Amino acid sequence: MTTLEQTQPRSAAPRKRWAFMPNTTLRVRLTLLYTLLAVFSLVVVGALSNFLLLNALERQFQTRLSERADAIVLIWNEPLNNFGRRLIPKDNQALLQIVSNGRIIDGTSSVLMDVREAIPVGSIRIPELGGVLYRAVERISGKVRLWVALPETDLLLVRQTSVQFLLGGTLLSAVFMLMMGLFVGRRTLYGLTRAADEAHALEPFSRSEIALPRRHDELFTLVSAINDLLERIRDQKDFENRFIGQVAHELGAPLTSIQGYLKKAMEKNASSAQPSNTLNTDLEQAQKVAAELNFVAQDLMQLARGRSDITLALHFITAQTLRERLERLTTRVVFTGDWQIYVLCDPDRLVQTLRNLLANARRAAGDTGLVRCDIQVGDDKIIFTVRDSGPGLPQGAEDRIFEAFYSKSNSSGLGLSVASQIAELHGGKLTGRTHPEGGAEFTVQLPQPLEDDAEELLEDDMLEETLPEKMP
Repeated sequence: MTTLEQTQPRSAAPRKRWAFMPNTTLRVRLTLLYTLLAVFSLVVVGALSNFLLLNALERQFQTRLSERADAIVLIWNEPLNNFGRRLIPKDNQALLQIVSNGRIIDGTSSVLMDVREAIPVGSIRIPELGGVLYRAVERISGKVRLWVALPETDLLLVRQTSVQFLLGGTLLSAVFMLMMGLFVGRRTLYGLTRAADEAHALEPFSRSEIALPRRHDELFTLVSAINDLLERIRDQKDFENRFIGQVAHELGAPLTSIQGYLKKAMEKNASSAQPSNTLNTDLEQAQKVAAELNFVAQDLMQLARGRSDITLALHFITAQTLRERLERLTTRVVFTGDWQIYVLCDPDRLVQTLRNLLANARRAAGDTGLVRCDIQVGDDKIIFTVRDSGPGLPQGAEDRIFEAFYSKSNSSGLGLSVASQIAELHGGKLTGRTHPEGGAEFTVQLPQPLEDDAEELLEDDMLEETLPEKMP
């Protein structure tokens, strides 16, 4: 006995919609679409109108030819009643051929008299009469056959003119619709373009919104929805920043206390009668971990404040001052370059930036790897370069390493984000890459004042340092 197993229905794959010119602007797409629709409508209406017009002219021409033939037959059959009337008036373009018993009796043209046989009924072309196309009908009166024809020159001219008018009108209409569509589309979509420009100009930490359009249309609804979304994102961001700031604050005090207790424990161990080297090593490692956590708390605090809430205290100091502070915060770093030059910066923030870069470099290079910090002077900028002998940046993560909490190693993912913020606050930038010879390389570029401005800044800093000494 065969049993049927119940199978789960397969989920339908999403249908791929065909996109009309996806790489062009909305204004151009709408213009082309409406132009095609207008041209199609014009062609259909024009072709139908021409068809009806030409049919009416065709019936009118056929009626005129039949009336002319009937009039000629009437004159032929009743010559006494129509005495003095010509079969074909002089001002008429009709042709007449009279055939009796297969013999040509009379005709309005010598050409028709010379024809040995009756001319067929329908549209024919007589080359001897200028190649004009004629349409003929025949009437039978007893044993006599009357062949009557009229030229189709006017009818053909109307046909040709109507076709040319349709084609020319279609072409002109297409050009006109394209020009008007682009103009009207630009005016109509101006509000959308302006809203897009304002959205692009919004800063990540700005509280401003996109200006609402005057008309309460679909664009107004869209901009309102975007502003509401921005407000919800800002509220969520404010909540996250407050939470991160509170966590960082709660971590700061205990970590500082832990560092103090570890320092006291190291001092007690050193002053004891039998100091333990193993204990001292463990305490040093614990102090390094506490210091690292303290730096993480500082990064969290700065991340919570954001760019807009940070104020730089710029000073014109020697790079050697920065180096001395970095040597106390980092270990086994090779400093190269001229560190006697002056740098315009916020010393605390710049030390935090370089310390984060050096800490990441040491983590990547390991305890025995090489970490180097170099300083160079450009035309109007100072360049700090931090390079390590580690494996380099993770493949595919070059564009995301400066995002907060993004990390491919055993770190918080905050150091590079905070360092990038500080560099941008100084008017500079932080870049990173994998060096061609191996290892990661990060570059901090800071703009510097010109020589005259640098001398004024140096005098101001020296004056600030001497003022407290002169005060009573």
